[in-house]
Amino acid sequence: AGENGPTAGIIIWKLAKSILIIVAILVAARYIIPFVLERLANMRMRDVFVITSIVITLGIAWLTHALGLSLAIGAFLAGLAISDTDFTHQIISDINPFRDIFLSIFFVSFGMILDLDFALKNYAFILAASFVIILLKASIVFGLVKFLKYPWRTTFLSSVTLSQIGEFSFVLALQGFKNNIISEYAYQTFISASVLAFIVSPLLIALAYHILNGKRFFIPQQSISPHEQQMKNHVIVCGLGLNGRNLVKVLKETSINYVIVDLNYNHIRDMQKAGEKNIIWGDCSNTEILKHAGVEKARVLVIAISDRFLTKCALSVAKSLNPNIHVIVRTKYVTDIEELQALGADDIIPEEFETSIQIFSRVLKMFHVPNSIILTQGNIIRNKSYGVFRQVRFSQEAFDQISQILAQGTIDTCYIAAGNSSIGKSIKDIDLKAQTGAMIINIIRNNETITNPPSDFVLHAADQLILFGSHAAIDAALKALGGKEIAA
Repeated sequence: AGENGPTAGIIIWKLAKSILIIVAILVAARYIIPFVLERLANMRMRDVFVITSIVITLGIAWLTHALGLSLAIGAFLAGLAISDTDFTHQIISDINPFRDIFLSIFFVSFGMILDLDFALKNYAFILAASFVIILLKASIVFGLVKFLKYPWRTTFLSSVTLSQIGEFSFVLALQGFKNNIISEYAYQTFISASVLAFIVSPLLIALAYHILNGKRFFIPQQSISPHEQQMKNHVIVCGLGLNGRNLVKVLKETSINYVIVDLNYNHIRDMQKAGEKNIIWGDCSNTEILKHAGVEKARVLVIAISDRFLTKCALSVAKSLNPNIHVIVRTKYVTDIEELQALGADDIIPEEFETSIQIFSRVLKMFHVPNSIILTQGNIIRNKSYGVFRQVRFSQEAFDQISQILAQGTIDTCYIAAGNSSIGKSIKDIDLKAQTGAMIINIIRNNETITNPPSDFVLHAADQLILFGSHAAIDAALKALGGKEIAA
């Protein structure tokens, strides 16, 4: 420092004040900011949420400036505060369009403070300083990443990628120069060496990939870490409604890797309380959110949200990022099927259609149509791409198919409960065939099957009668016996 430089007491006071400000902001980041953002997230007003996030950032920056620190340090602390919340990914995706603009402004302003005459006069020392900066930072990153037990390949690439000076270092250097903590010579040396490191970094990164891909490097091959494996061939579940929660439960029980994306923070909080970690608060139609969920390496994407517009947007974005991903979409209306298919959906589950399947299945069950035939009819309609249900009413062909089924004979089961009037009577006494047209072909008693029981066979409580006949005959027999049909 020069003659007019700060005294030791001033430096200690500013350092203590800075620490107090940082601690206060970290406390706010831990308790106050998440509380505010959570309330805004529950309001489901995205514009208000984004504006409030920006206001929080600018407010912290202004506060630090008012307390004697720089705006840049305040903005940095604000970023730390917001990044510690569950909403960081959505906020990043919302402000992402501004990133390139601000980066351009940053590098332009950075180039304006570079003194070319100084760099040319001291090029040898600047070259040495750049080499030391790259080597020192790469070594530090290499050691830290390896300490965290990442694979050798990841460790090497991380150290090379992060070997240049970080952008925030320029902010610190500028503040040090303005406050006479470092000299102009040291400041310009740092700026020149950093610029050179920025220029060299892309070349070093390209060389690192070339070396690794060409397998001309001493780093041994190592298996992928569990964290990296988790983000490959996984399932992305968009929406934590009833369908999404049930799917997550099944995926967890079957040990299939998954990531959850949902905009309802109440769902997020409930899942986190239950111990869920693979969860992202965000809009599943946003490119950055899907990228963070690993859509480019995912195997299946399940869109189980109720918003028709967001469903189509999410489908379109996902297919553009990963054309090979298998997308399963839930929709309320059959009329959306063709558009979703055109956007690339592989499987479409319309609630309206599946409800109709359940209705006609239960109607057929009332006529004692066997489950195998009911399932076959459901598959026939599904294979026709829901063509029957896109119309206002059933086609004549569909009615003919159902009529043919109802005309066929079938087998059903009747349970003789305690107190039934048939108990103690023989098959001859009941004379079921003459009364209804249905025949008793088997009786199950005490887990033993009696085939073609004789006419003098006496019925007991808890007997199960296997009946054969037309649907109408079976229906009449069940009423005559006063028994209970055994659900398949």
